[in-house]
This record gives sequence, structure tokens and C-alpha cells, in this order.
Amino acid sequence: MKKLEFVKLYKFILLSCSTLWRKIQQNLQGVWQPGSFLKTIRGLEQAFHLGLLHDISIFFTKTVLTLFSVMILWSAKPSDLVFAEELPATSPENLGFPNWQGEDYAPVISPDGKILVFQSERPGASGGHDFWYTINKNFRDRL
Repeated sequence: MKKLEFVKLYKFILLSCSTLWRKIQQNLQGVWQPGSFLKTIRGLEQAFHLGLLHDISIFFTKTVLTLFSVMILWSAKPSDLVFAEELPATSPENLGFPNWQGEDYAPVISPDGKILVFQSERPGASGGHDFWYTINKNFRDRL
């Protein structure tokens, strides 16, 4: 690649990134509406660490009381895939595996829904709030 072509490409990339960054800043500085309670999902009352996947699923942490309280990962789908107060409520689902005997929390899902990253106190790492991940074996491209 000639130096002049490289310089033009570099300037184009810088300009594109700058424009994108300005648009992101404008959106973040916009006027936010007041918060609304998600009535469409039963069981979100004491949930935390919410993560959203393409308006299709919400992944969250909730404490479950057994012999002792444990934080585990859950997911839920808003009715009709939108957030609206007049829609019937849905029930959250325990994710099952990857939950462990210890506490699993702070789920973050990849934009394509294939990888779930979360924190856990399970054995096998450094013993603290370690990051773990799991891959969706039933993943199908949603595009």
C-alpha cells in the first residue's frame, strides 16, 4: 500500500471513530425517562446484575433460600419480547447448569447470545470473585 493511500485510510478510520464516539456521547447524554418496574416478569423484585440480550432475554442474579442463601443465575423472556406493563407476566427460569454449589452472579451475555460470562466463588480458580464463562451448546444464529 502506498503511503498516501495509507494516510487517507488512516484519516478515514479516525474520522469514522470520532463520528461514532460523538453519536454515542450524544445518546448517553440524552434525556432519560423515569424508571419503570418490570411487571411483566414475576420474580424480579430482588434481582440484580441484569443483562439484556437483543430485547429477547434478561439474565439476572437472584438469591435462593435453601439451607442457606445462595445467589444463582436466572433468565426470563418479557412477554411478546417488549417491555410493557399491560402484558401478562412470565416466570423466570433457573439456568440450571452453569449454576454451581457456590454463588454465581453478575451474568453478562454476548450480543449474539452464544457466550455467558459471570462471576463465581466456586472452587478451581483463585478462590474469590472469579470470572467464568460458558458457551451455549444449542446456539443457533439469530440473524
